[in-house]
Amino acid sequence: MNMKQFVDPHLFKQRGAVLAFSLIMLLLLTLVSVSMIQQNKSQIAMTSNSIQQTSAFSTVQSALVNAQSIINQRRYKTIPEDAKCNSTNQIHENMVLDVGDPNIVARITQVFCLTDYNSANRIGDLNQCLYNNGSRNLNVGTGTPQATAESVLACTRLNNAGSTVNRTKNDLCGSEAYTITINFFDNTSNTSRTLESKYQVNCSKDIIDFI
Repeated sequence: MNMKQFVDPHLFKQRGAVLAFSLIMLLLLTLVSVSMIQQNKSQIAMTSNSIQQTSAFSTVQSALVNAQSIINQRRYKTIPEDAKCNSTNQIHENMVLDVGDPNIVARITQVFCLTDYNSANRIGDLNQCLYNNGSRNLNVGTGTPQATAESVLACTRLNNAGSTVNRTKNDLCGSEAYTITINFFDNTSNTSRTLESKYQVNCSKDIIDFI
């Protein structure tokens, strides 16, 4: 007796649907994997950049502290707490301070004197001393920018720092202030960074000695 094998025609359609579904799922999984890899790369780059930023900031901050220490050593007669300034070892505009790192340049870009000092409440006017050809400009109306009466007075008082010979309290600065500009070349990221900060030197004891 002949037996005929019966095959359900829907079976082929089902196999085709499973294959199509499997391909779609594989495609979706591939897209998700690629997206996750890209996100991980972005996170790694962000983390690396954050580490570089933190390291660079720490390096610049350390250089700034070293620059401030150099100013203290040059300007104070003994220690900062004594608040007495030197008549020598002046700090000038464009002076470069050696902070011990070849990738960092620490430069004095502005010099100020606290004038009209009031010892009772320790306030006054902060005036910039202007320079002309590398020297403090003591002549009103000269130089670029032109020296004013206030800037000449600031320069004169800075020159008188630490001296009590034939001086009055009005001839001296209550405090000196310096703008320090730190330029740092980061070899890791191949970028330059700049930090600017003002630092004050307390010379008030020079003036109090006259009271």
